[in-house]
Amino acid sequence: MTEMTEMTMHGTNDIVVQQLDGEAWECGEIAIVGRPATLEEWCSKLIEWEMRLAVMPLSRITGGPYDGGHVLMAIGDTRLYFAVPAAAIPALRPWLSDRDYAELRRRTPS
Repeated sequence: MTEMTEMTMHGTNDIVVQQLDGEAWECGEIAIVGRPATLEEWCSKLIEWEMRLAVMPLSRITGGPYDGGHVLMAIGDTRLYFAVPAAAIPALRPWLSDRDYAELRRRTPS
C-alpha cells in the first residue's frame, strides 16, 4: 500500500475530498459529514482503515463544488461515501480495478 501513496500523491495537495452521509446518499441526497480532506490525507486514511474504492452505477455529481466529479464508495469493515472531484480521478488509478477505473474515466468529462 505504500506504493499507492507515493504514486497518487505527487502534486495533489490542492485537491480535496469530502465524506458524505451514507444514509442520505442511499436515499438520493448529498449531505456533507465533517471537514474536507486533501487527497493525500484521504488516501492515507484509506490505507489506515484498510479500505478499497468502488464505483457505483450512479455516481456523477452535477452542480456545486464537486461538479463533474463522482461519489465513490470506500469498502472495508464498513461502507463510506466520498465526493471526489474530477481532478482527482487520474490519481485514483491504483485504488480501482481496471474495469472501475475505465468506467469512471468514461463518465468523467474531459
